[in-house]
Amino acid sequence: MVASPMAGWAQVFISLMLVLAVLIGTLWLLRRLQGGLSFSSQGLRVAGGLSLGGKERVVVLDVNGQLLLLGVSPGGVTLLQALEDMPRRDHPAAGGVPALLRRWQHDRNRS
Repeated sequence: MVASPMAGWAQVFISLMLVLAVLIGTLWLLRRLQGGLSFSSQGLRVAGGLSLGGKERVVVLDVNGQLLLLGVSPGGVTLLQALEDMPRRDHPAAGGVPALLRRWQHDRNRS
């Protein structure tokens, strides 16, 4: 008995749909499981950032009201300074990141 070419394509199509359904289901399940294992990002936000080159950045991170000045590069993330006694106006990084960098450099030169 010879099967028609159309029956062969239908079997390939159904197999492909089954594989895609299993893949999507697995990805959905992994996302649900990871959601329960990760910590909440409440109280953690990027207050500002400044690009220093192609892949280097300086970022101000607000962690529950504590401002952290971070250097970010392809090699990793480095804590440059915990910013204390910052004037708190409307925004934690009032004056923007350039003002924070000027203050950090000024404080660093005084030491």
